Amino acid sequence: MSEGPRFKVAFALANLTVVKQPEVPQILGLRESYLAGDTLNVTCKAMNGRPAPQIVFQINNEQIHEGSGRLIEYPHTRGNEPGLYTSEARLTMPLSEKLLHEFNLSCYAYTHGLSVKTHVRVPLSPRKTFLTYLLGRSG
Repeated sequence: MSEGPRFKVAFALANLTVVKQPEVPQILGLRESYLAGDTLNVTCKAMNGRPAPQIVFQINNEQIHEGSGRLIEYPHTRGNEPGLYTSEARLTMPLSEKLLHEFNLSCYAYTHGLSVKTHVRVPLSPRKTFLTYLLGRSG
């Protein structure tokens, strides 16, 4: 028998999920201003997350849902380092006069409950008809 102290030994198994919050998402393809009736066509890109970030668009704090026909989610790609992923989604939708004179566009990137977002205010002007053009010039 040894003279050292006696220790109890226990074994356990656990799953460990490694999570890395993605970089702040980028909104690509955004114009400086729009007219009512124009089509918004932008891409949100969230880079270097683990696991692959999920992208969510909001306009004026209302989420644009996947089933709306306005979103295209692209397959994720590898990030800048092994084990990291980049995700992209495209939002395409007509801009109605309900959104005049500006609207808030947000892109969120989620990874296991962690989120980062980009938020921009986008000017939206009414579209002038030929009649308003004539009245505006004569008045």
